[in-house]
Parts: sequence; structure tokens; C-alpha cells
Amino acid sequence: MTASVMQDGERMLCEAAAIVEHLCHAHAGGRMTVEPGAANHYDYDYDYLYWIGLNNNVLRLFFTPAGPGRQTEWVLAAMFQRREAGYARMIEMALVASPYLAGAQLTCADIMATYCLRSPRMQRARGDMLNAAADLARIAARPAYQRAMAIAEAEAEPPAAS
Repeated sequence: MTASVMQDGERMLCEAAAIVEHLCHAHAGGRMTVEPGAANHYDYDYDYLYWIGLNNNVLRLFFTPAGPGRQTEWVLAAMFQRREAGYARMIEMALVASPYLAGAQLTCADIMATYCLRSPRMQRARGDMLNAAADLARIAARPAYQRAMAIAEAEAEPPAAS
């Protein structure tokens, strides 16, 4: 796993959620974000702030291989399994209620979740996340996602400097 770092002009950002939000506001007029005051910005059912923060920080712990040596200490294993199952249920419940995590529209929260949800561990071990799998398929079918993956995948060549 590598750190997320991006330079946009004079601005250097090194936190994935900040990078995604910056790109949406600086280059897309705020599309894919949820403005403060919108019903789903801070709402129990479709909480954009909750999903973007959880996906960036917590889900990576559960849906990607754990720590050095890819082993989880046995004392923590049961806790991790319970928490992972709980987060999986929360994601599934959110995606039953709406097509995307933070409501009816694709947002940065979905983009942030995609990294964790398409991890080999999630794909291999979480056969109970049918709504998440459908969400990933919808996102993966988007032309913008396909263009981004052509740039971002490990074997991809970085774009030429302009």
C-alpha cells in the first residue's frame, strides 16, 4: 500500500479524502460532493461525512490485508471479524436504501469506498455483500472510472506531463 500524494499546481495534498474533495471542487465545480446543509450531508441514513471518513480510515483496516506479515494477532482476530461483519452489514443496509452510500447520486464517499470494496480480501471473503458488489459493478461500468483505472492500476503508465 502506498500513501496518496498529489500535486495540483502549487498545492500538495497527501490524504486521500482531501485529494478527492479538492479535485471535485477545484476541477469539477463541486460535482460528486455533498454541500453542507444538503439533506444527505449529515443525515443518519445517507450521511456523506460518515461514509467518506469511514471508508478512508476504518474500512481499509478491515477489507484489506492486516498489518506487517499480513497476520492479525489471535487476540484481535475475533474483534476484527465482528467489526468487519458489522461494517459489511452497514454498507449493505445503506445500499438497500439508496443506489449509492450517501444517497441517490454517486459521490466522493463511493469513490473512497471503492478502493476497499474491490480489495482481494473483500472479493474473496465477503460473499454476503451482494449490494456492494452491484454498486462496484455500476461504478466500474462508468467511462470515467475506466479511464481513471487505466491510469491508476499498478501496471499502468502515468500520464504524460502537460
